[in-house]
Amino acid sequence: MSQPQDPNQPQYDQQAHQQAEYQDQYAQQQVAQEQAHEEELPPESSSNSSFLLFRAIPSWGVSLVLHTAILVILGLVILHQQANSQPSMVSSLSTDDLIDEIFEEEILEPIDTPVEVAQEVTPDLQMSLDPVEEVTDSEPVEVADDVEAAIADVELVEFGDKSIPDVNLTDSVSTVTGTGLAGRGSQSRSQMVKQYGGTKESEAAVAEALKWFARHQLPNGAWSFDHQKGQCQGRCGNPGRLGTSFNGATALAILPYLGAGQTHTEGNYKEIVERGLYFLTNSYKAEGIRGNWADPGGRLYTHGLCGIVLCEAYAMTNDKRLLNAAQMAI
Repeated sequence: MSQPQDPNQPQYDQQAHQQAEYQDQYAQQQVAQEQAHEEELPPESSSNSSFLLFRAIPSWGVSLVLHTAILVILGLVILHQQANSQPSMVSSLSTDDLIDEIFEEEILEPIDTPVEVAQEVTPDLQMSLDPVEEVTDSEPVEVADDVEAAIADVELVEFGDKSIPDVNLTDSVSTVTGTGLAGRGSQSRSQMVKQYGGTKESEAAVAEALKWFARHQLPNGAWSFDHQKGQCQGRCGNPGRLGTSFNGATALAILPYLGAGQTHTEGNYKEIVERGLYFLTNSYKAEGIRGNWADPGGRLYTHGLCGIVLCEAYAMTNDKRLLNAAQMAI
């Protein structure tokens, strides 16, 4: 026998079914709303992604990158400035100090035996001078304006790979005051001393100067601007500089002897002058058909002095031994 149905049972099932459908619809609406919301959101920008990447790097990494970039930039700037700037050298030493440091040499051994200098005076120099009269009115001097008057017809003579004019340099050359070597002889020198106001005192000073030069000649025939060398052995005060400029010092020492008429063939200082000239004829540096007498620090100035001495000594003595060196000097 079947049990009778409860009249309330259908009504309960209908309500439960409606409630389930309502929940299902609500869930579907929520899902649809979330999908619509996600579609409405804009895509994530690249800047935000970079910012996130930047935040992901540690702080020490960021500092390393920044400092590396700064060092690279500074290095490029410094290299550019160094490429544009010219190197320079500043020295607190003078030119003479640098030359003394570079060319410092030991002092040469002094001469064991003193140089004997003849004390006799030539009769031509022993003279009595008349008082000099004061000149009030002077006649005008006639100046030679003929430029071509001193030009001679020179014929060249070959010798080896060099040539020299075959002329006697002691021949007279017309000038206002006479020849270029007019006052070098003993007789003519006495006349010029008397004529141009020379005195016994001035001639005595010249004689003492020549003795001083003779005492300071080095054993090899040269002279040095450091005049404490030689027989002096440091007794003289105020030593000169450029102790290795032997060519220039030798030329300057020989010139007073030639000016006083003292050569290697005539006078009281023949040996002194000959030794000096011998040094100059062997101290040059051959450069083809020319010679170079330049000294450290003196350059061509010393070369010019040596050329004057060699040419003047050859002109005064006509010694063929000086011919080659004189030609190479000019």
